[in-house]
Amino acid sequence: MKVCKMGLESIWINHAQGEVRICGWTGYNLGNLQEYSIEELWHGDKAQKFRESMLDGSYRYCNCQDCPYMVHDEMESMMVEYVVPEYPKMCSLSYEEQCNYLCKFCRKEHYRIQDNEKKYIDKIESEVQKFIDQLDTIAANGVGELFCSTRTIDLLGRIDTDRKLNVILESNGSLFNRNNWEKISNLGKYNLTVAITVHSFCEDTYQFLSETDLSIQTVLDNLHFVQELRDQNIINYLEIANVTCERNFREMPEYVQRCLTEFNPDRIRLRFFAPYRVSDASIEWFYDIRNPYHPYYKEFERVMRNPIFDNPKVWKWQGDTTSNIGEHPYIGEHKKLGIIGRILNVENWDVKMKNWMEAHSIKSFSLYGLSNACKCMIRVLENTSIVIDHIYDSNPEKEIIYLGYKIHAPEEILPNSDAIIIMSVCDEEIRIKLQNVKYMGKIFHIEDVLDEFKKY
Repeated sequence: MKVCKMGLESIWINHAQGEVRICGWTGYNLGNLQEYSIEELWHGDKAQKFRESMLDGSYRYCNCQDCPYMVHDEMESMMVEYVVPEYPKMCSLSYEEQCNYLCKFCRKEHYRIQDNEKKYIDKIESEVQKFIDQLDTIAANGVGELFCSTRTIDLLGRIDTDRKLNVILESNGSLFNRNNWEKISNLGKYNLTVAITVHSFCEDTYQFLSETDLSIQTVLDNLHFVQELRDQNIINYLEIANVTCERNFREMPEYVQRCLTEFNPDRIRLRFFAPYRVSDASIEWFYDIRNPYHPYYKEFERVMRNPIFDNPKVWKWQGDTTSNIGEHPYIGEHKKLGIIGRILNVENWDVKMKNWMEAHSIKSFSLYGLSNACKCMIRVLENTSIVIDHIYDSNPEKEIIYLGYKIHAPEEILPNSDAIIIMSVCDEEIRIKLQNVKYMGKIFHIEDVLDEFKKY
């Protein structure tokens, strides 16, 4: 049987704690290398549970918004025979978070090296040494700037093997100069991919989004140097990337044109902004230009119809999909309060809920979304004969138990109730999540349920 290569063979070592994820796009955490060995994590119960989700075809831990292969319907190109390797074949070294930027999308403050960080990284690298000679692909750095990551640079600079090896380097370009390249020039004999992220070629936009005083000219000079390495085939694949958002989307036609004519990369990657909960929700909402509720969305659509984006070198990470973040958070909060008010105003929950369940041939139901409305409903039903099957939430680590109910992620305990009532304003997002885990029951939003109560 064939399954996804990324899910079967890859890990991402994230942050100094050594958090190990299967495929960086899933966010699926196996544990950390401070407490466990790589063998315990790679062959443990959590890893097996993830593999079972591929074997049964549900891919329930995967995020179809984040995975470019799912978005572009290219999963077939990633399928390989199901044979679990002794160790991962692909590893992303993303355990150093130092960066000379303070990008609006990534972080609130500059990373401060922890007191125990040297010890932590010593442990991570002792585990990496067990399998580094078996890797087909090694990547760095997905969470900080590559050339600020001194331990990672040192490890990469010591790689010396006659095996075929794929190397993927990610950088913001500001430090990718001739002197720093010499520290890792040994990588030039391998199949080397370099991705340089530049949010804009306009000085003001570049400095604002990267939150830096550096001049864009520094990056441009370094890009010309990187282009030289590509022309000499020392770099085998060059990608210039950005995060496209409210601030820079109007520049994208000129951005792409300049990339094509001045730097001639193999690919130009446009990754549209997605919230990382770094800033206030209302600010991140405004960055998300793919959102149909955004006041500039129609203009964004017009910009993206420019024929320059049809160039085969242009690759949109999320394709032409729209964001499902929904309406502005203020509207969401207003709706949440309205739902709570409606729940509290219902008289005789016992009778109305039983009538509603009978009308839809429902014998059991669960609630999804541990919102304040959900907590309110749990309390309201506490003194009735109505039994809630389970409580589900997409981020159950926030609150494990509420009023005796254990909160589950739908991927961990698959929903099998006759119906699920969505208690969050994020209706579409939750329906997609339930679709991904192959839930076959009925799905209602609490407001639809409350509307029907008027009949009873």
